[in-house]
Order: sequence, then structure tokens, then C-alpha cells
Amino acid sequence: MGRLLLLLGSLLVGLILLELGARLLRGPEWLWQWPNLVTVQRDGSATDVARYAAYDDGLGFIPLPGARLLNLTRENDGTIRRTNASHDARGLRVAPAGTLATLPGPAILAAGDSFTYGAEVDDADTWPVALQSLLGRPVVNAGVNGYGVDQIVLRAEKVARTLHPGVIVVAMIYDDLRRAEMGRVWGADKPYFTVEGETLSLRNVPVPPPTTQQAPLTLGQRVLGRSMLVQLTMLAVGLMDAWSHDDTFVHPEGEGVRIACLLMKRLAAFGHEADAKVVVVGLYDADAWRWRWLGSLARQQRALDATLSCAARAGIETIDTYGPFDRAISAGGVEALYHRWHTNAAGNRLIAELIAARLQ
Repeated sequence: MGRLLLLLGSLLVGLILLELGARLLRGPEWLWQWPNLVTVQRDGSATDVARYAAYDDGLGFIPLPGARLLNLTRENDGTIRRTNASHDARGLRVAPAGTLATLPGPAILAAGDSFTYGAEVDDADTWPVALQSLLGRPVVNAGVNGYGVDQIVLRAEKVARTLHPGVIVVAMIYDDLRRAEMGRVWGADKPYFTVEGETLSLRNVPVPPPTTQQAPLTLGQRVLGRSMLVQLTMLAVGLMDAWSHDDTFVHPEGEGVRIACLLMKRLAAFGHEADAKVVVVGLYDADAWRWRWLGSLARQQRALDATLSCAARAGIETIDTYGPFDRAISAGGVEALYHRWHTNAAGNRLIAELIAARLQ
């Protein structure tokens, strides 16, 4: 009994020290701030969505038309960085003056999530703007923060019907496949697909209007939600969304890849109908590299490789950014290509160079 108590006491002291270390890693102010981090994350997401997005009955939400946003981002070293994000009247991210295309011809449509939209960077530093400067062709940025692959494809189709692009570039990360398993993401309802045989059926459209009501916290979230160590652990093993975000899953884990594969067939058919070349790009978030020793990179690779393989079988050009990113990160570290979670200007430039080389 004495040895058992000593063991339990040692474990408790070790967990306390790890918790304090996790808080110091986040910032020394967290040593005296102990809110429920799940609630903090949910409230912050709801505020961001309300500030950045407008309700759309077909897509759930789109970038707020005509908005000019000043974003403040805390870097890993604790410094605050200011970035500007501008939207046109259609809710598309604007390329700043001085970066306009010079060559005639149909535009290139860029569709995707926050990596395409350009979260954490200025208007001039998104990969669609970099692609435009490399090719001299107009590139329209239809990326939307927080989108799943289902919303990405629906948004690409909607914008393309009025834009009539010559090329449609669809970029996705691992989380976009998971979001296709959800009927609610970031506290906002969204459309989703169900699979019947080899057929996709669109559900939850029209999308219900937004509400401030959040899903209730589970017992685990109430008890362990104040622990920074638990939050970092969830982040490392890829369970952060399920742990802290106000999401609602309508499909089991792994169904998102199956849905994405069928969406690739739909995207290929749409490209043929619209007479537009389609390119699908696989991207990786910063945590894939930071937590690769826990299997996060391998997990993302498996899901993206399966989706890109489906796209290739459907006749779509594919680009996997893993190799070039791995070489750059091996040489300069994760910070060479990423801010906190999204690609920085250099990372976006690399993405644009890979796409430009394929299109050329």
C-alpha cells in the first residue's frame, strides 16, 4: 500500500509539473488564468465566425461581403502580428492593388479552406495572389475559413457558374475531410452529403440560420476542460476539433474520405461540363510536422493520399505538397513555411510555385 501511494503521489506531482510546463509554453499569464478552455475556444470561434462570415442558405456561411478586417494573431513567441483581409461584394478575398494580372484569357478559380483564403497572412501574401503573379493570369480566391471538402466543392461550382474559369484549383487539408463528416462546424450549421451506394445526396439545405446556442459540455469537458495539458494532448493526437469545438458529427470517423472520393468524381464531371481544367492539391497544416513523432503527419498523409488517388482515377490532375514541404522544413524548420497553424508568405509562395509548374 505504501508503494502504491508513493506511485500515485509521484504520478500526481508529475502531472502537475507537466500542466505548469504546458501553461508556460502557452504563455506565463496562463499560470494564473484557469478558465474552461473548451468554453474559451468555442466562444472565440463563435466571435470569429460572426465577425468574418455572413449566413448563406446553400453553403452555411461565406466571407462577409465588402468587409475590411484587421486581424491580430499571437505568434508562438508571444508577439502580436497584424494582418489585413479584404473581401469584395461577392465575399471573395481581394488581391491588393499592384498585383493585378496582365495577361488576357479566362481566370483561374482557387477554392479551398483557410489555407486558400489566406488566414494569418495579408491580402498580398495568399497563394492565389502568388499564383497570379507567377502566371500573369487573374486568380479568383474563393477560399473560406473553416470549410469542409463538401462546402469547398459546392462553393467552387457556385462561383464557377458565373466566373467561367479556364482552370479550377481545389486545395484541401486533412481537416477538410473530417468536416465532411459534420452537419455543424465552428458553431455554424452547414450542408453535408450522405452516401447511398455510389451516389451522393445533399442534406441540410437550405441550411438553418445561425444561432448563439452551443452544444452542452460533456462531463469530461467540464472536469478536464481547464487543463492546458489535456488541450495540448488533444491537439497532438488530432482530437482538438472533437474536444473543444462546437461541432456536430453526422457520420462516423473515416466516412469523410469516402465522401471526398465521390466528390472528386462530381468535380471531374463539373469540370468537363464547364470546360475547365481541374487540379486538386493536398496541403498539410503546421501540426502535421510539429507532432509528426506522434503520427499526425502519417495520419494526414494516409487520408490525403486516398483522396488524391480518387481524384487521379477520376481524371483530375493532382499535386501532393508533402515532398517539397518536407525538404524545406528539414532545411529551415516548421517556422520557415508556417505561422501558428497556417502557411506563411513563404509557404504560400511554395504552394503557388508547385501549382504554376503543373499548369505551365
